[in-house]
Amino acid sequence: MPLLGPHYHQAMRFYFLALAVFISGMVPSILAQDLPASDLPTSTTNDSLSQDKVKKLDALLDLAEKDVGKLSEIPVATQNFNGTSSGLSNTLSVEQADFSQATSTGDLLQQIPSVSGRRLSGINVDPRVRGFNSSQLNASANGMTQYKAIQDIDSLLSQIDPGVIQEITVIEGPYTSLYGPGFAFINVDLLGPKRYENPEIHSSTFYNYSSNGQIMYGRENVWGGAKDWGMYCTYGVRTGNDYRAGEPNGFLVPTSFEKWDTMLSVSYDLGPITRLEFDFLHTEMNNVEMPGVVYDPENSASNQFNLRYIVQQDRDGPRDLLVQAWHQETFFHGDALRPSKQQSFYYPFITLGDVDAYPVNTWSIGNLTATGVRALRTFGEENEPQWTLGADWRRHRQRYQEYEVDPEGAIIYEGDFYGIPSSCMDDIGVLTHLELPLDERCSVVVGGRVDYAMTQLNVNDTVITRFDPDAFFYYQPGFDTPDYTLGMAYANAKFKLDDHRILNMGTSFAMRAPNLAELYSDEPYVPLYRFGNSYVDGLSTLAPEKNWQFDLGFQCDYQWFRCGARGFYATIWDYILAVPAYTSEATATTHLLGRNFQYFPLEWRYDYGTPSENGDMVEAGYQTTNIGLATLAGADLCGEIRIRPGVALFGCMSYVHGENLRRVVFLDAGTGFSKDGTFIPVSGPESLPNIYPFNGRISLRVFDPEKDRWHVEFITRLVNSQKEVAASLAEVPSSAFTVFDLRGYYRWRENLRFSLSLENLLNAYYAEPGSVAIVNPSGIPVFMPEPGFTVSLGVDGRF
Repeated sequence: MPLLGPHYHQAMRFYFLALAVFISGMVPSILAQDLPASDLPTSTTNDSLSQDKVKKLDALLDLAEKDVGKLSEIPVATQNFNGTSSGLSNTLSVEQADFSQATSTGDLLQQIPSVSGRRLSGINVDPRVRGFNSSQLNASANGMTQYKAIQDIDSLLSQIDPGVIQEITVIEGPYTSLYGPGFAFINVDLLGPKRYENPEIHSSTFYNYSSNGQIMYGRENVWGGAKDWGMYCTYGVRTGNDYRAGEPNGFLVPTSFEKWDTMLSVSYDLGPITRLEFDFLHTEMNNVEMPGVVYDPENSASNQFNLRYIVQQDRDGPRDLLVQAWHQETFFHGDALRPSKQQSFYYPFITLGDVDAYPVNTWSIGNLTATGVRALRTFGEENEPQWTLGADWRRHRQRYQEYEVDPEGAIIYEGDFYGIPSSCMDDIGVLTHLELPLDERCSVVVGGRVDYAMTQLNVNDTVITRFDPDAFFYYQPGFDTPDYTLGMAYANAKFKLDDHRILNMGTSFAMRAPNLAELYSDEPYVPLYRFGNSYVDGLSTLAPEKNWQFDLGFQCDYQWFRCGARGFYATIWDYILAVPAYTSEATATTHLLGRNFQYFPLEWRYDYGTPSENGDMVEAGYQTTNIGLATLAGADLCGEIRIRPGVALFGCMSYVHGENLRRVVFLDAGTGFSKDGTFIPVSGPESLPNIYPFNGRISLRVFDPEKDRWHVEFITRLVNSQKEVAASLAEVPSSAFTVFDLRGYYRWRENLRFSLSLENLLNAYYAEPGSVAIVNPSGIPVFMPEPGFTVSLGVDGRF
């Protein structure tokens, strides 16, 4: 049975007791950016400190005269809990964490305390960093910016499989200028070529089988090279069927999928310090079932091309110069014809969700293309002041169309199309980044960027002209094509208090432009606030968001004990949010999930006063707008005790609170233009939507400390209930749960490893916060549950 109620609270008390043993004396932390580590003396005189500062400042003035600079991504200090943790960032690498159990990159990212996820399918988990939503995140893979093909259905990294990843760094605030605008950053380094003294070729084979859902994953890797060239080629396949939820309500959740991907990476030395690198990635997904979403993607294909010219004095050191160009394209189409889709979602939520229509299927088609160029140059020597200058340009174009058909196969509402018309955004930016060691105990990083973003809209797209080429008034978002001037600035410092303790602090200001979905969406179905029959209108007059953030962090590292504490506070002006606007009258509905549309304008509440009032299947419509002010605040703690050689106890916990201080609802003027409507203030603050609740993890690790022949880990994961919800948006609370896992591996030989994982040991029935609503086989609406007890077996051979 699920561990809720008293079981949950008992587990939480044990959790806090365990954490208190080894995380005492820590202060809340904010994630300040880590700087290059150095061997610091135990004492320094004031005179030597002053002389050292003068030398550093003199070196800074001479940066432009250096022949060779240093160019690199922001370094992250190494403090390995379950990956790497620093003042403002966390890193997972394939050497430090097991990537084989993750079915998607979003799933993998949940090993980081500040990252939460929302499952949309058996192979897609949408990650969120702290309380920042996916529109506020900037994700990149080998420098290529990643975009969502469909807002709130796709995920930022759905085209990047965990099997091709070398390392992931999550920067939990606007503390880097190297990747474009954003409030938090997910940077992925892909597996790449190596160099060898003599020509060599190697290969590896990996296979994993999971019992629940019969998920099979196989990957074949081939790599090799010589002194002046290298290559890496990989091919992976994932397939899965419907998984079974835990007891006592264990039923099959429609989550089958097929996916395959391939990557080719080659590198060739043009000279002693210069080289060219090229990456090609292809990802294809077929027959993906997405419970709680209006349709299932029948096919999705993505191609990514990446070319880099690099100058680098030391192969293991930072890059001196990077010139990069990339191109990406993603195409997809889907429908709702599969019987499991009709039973679990479409018929109860869409067909019966609106008395004015009787759709039996929704077709969808869309595409996204993106192109970018960037150049980065740094002046300075390693462990000395380094000054990076750069410029970049990014363009992404998007189109998405969906339409409903009736039992006769005709498009409902005389050929009515919904979605995002063909539109485009260009972003041109210049940036700087300065790393300044002031002395042997203190270092500072400052940087920033300025961007100019321009939008374009095809007013002749059929999403706009769907009724009549001259009837533009049917297109709600409007026809503005705004330009935005955006800024970012940050400063952070690291202070080494002694040989064991480090204090980080920082502050930053950043802006981000609304994306194309927020500007131009015309009532596509998106699973807003947990219900997939919700729809949303964009607003072409949106202003950019502005975030002012403070961070504080503390780390300590002793021989037997390590810990870290981090906290942040963010004030966001012109926060972009979809606010209440409309409801439908459902043909038939239940009243079990606790929906309440009391804040929706009565003039547009067609459920009001009918049997479907506040019903589970009622369709809710939202209008995107800027709210005046919102705040985010939170903290996370991590700690590890080495009880004895080969035995360690690890724990972490995370909490974020978001608050909407300027609530509004939308009153449509009935003119067909959203900008003619009125946004009516609602008194009092409330929580921001989709905020993950207080959660934690404890693991006991027993392992071979000498040769790493074997490793066993018992994991307890605890998630509190979320009662701080956005009531005005009809968001509903979520329940607490506790889950236990057991994982381990054994190296039969140096190049052959077997792994075993027992997930959800007690077969608990639980749903993640933010999970979408579906109907179970008994006809009862529930929120999509997670898999029950699962056995996974894997083998990894390297040759």
